[in-house]
Amino acid sequence: MTVEPQSRVRSAWHRKLVKMRQSCKTWSRLCRPPPVIRLRPGPGYLGMMISALDIAVYGIAQGRLEIELYPTAPDDLASHFVGLCEGSFGVSYIGTGFFGVIPGVALWGGDIQLNNGQGNYIGIPQVHLPYPPLRLAGPGYLAGTPHPNGFGSQFTLTLDESGADHLRYGTVFGRVRNLESAIFNALQAVGGHGGSGTRSLPERLIQIIGCGVP
Repeated sequence: MTVEPQSRVRSAWHRKLVKMRQSCKTWSRLCRPPPVIRLRPGPGYLGMMISALDIAVYGIAQGRLEIELYPTAPDDLASHFVGLCEGSFGVSYIGTGFFGVIPGVALWGGDIQLNNGQGNYIGIPQVHLPYPPLRLAGPGYLAGTPHPNGFGSQFTLTLDESGADHLRYGTVFGRVRNLESAIFNALQAVGGHGGSGTRSLPERLIQIIGCGVP
């Protein structure tokens, strides 16, 4: 029986340990959890932004929605929304209405072009999005609504927890701050022509009569 020199045995064990360490490093890279989306602060963070939408029902002012936005870059959905509120692109949300509702769940609005959900005004052609898209459950979240050419002026407003189910193709960019306000409670109570659980036209004419950054 041949006995290998001790130095050769140590060398063999050293090679095995090196391979094990390399294997551990590989697995740690493969099993690393996905990156956390950091809304504030983050790369290119612009600072917290507040926007406001003045809402009217049948032309009568009902109150103001105060919206905290989640900006991360100059060309993101939040900045796009502010630009459309302030008229920076030559058009604004003023005069547009909410064209879709699932009662107590979600509202759809922001169609500057046609005001019926078929239009898609794009102020910033290449909108920056967090990856993966941000989806949060709860009332009062605003999310961009995607179209074939990108994210345009349309948005979804969730009215309760289940509203997040309708954000599967969108991404959240802000949230209503005054959730206990009379105007938000009124929006939660808006019915639709299609009945409960069905997206349809709102039973009342709800319009944005003013918007901007207070």
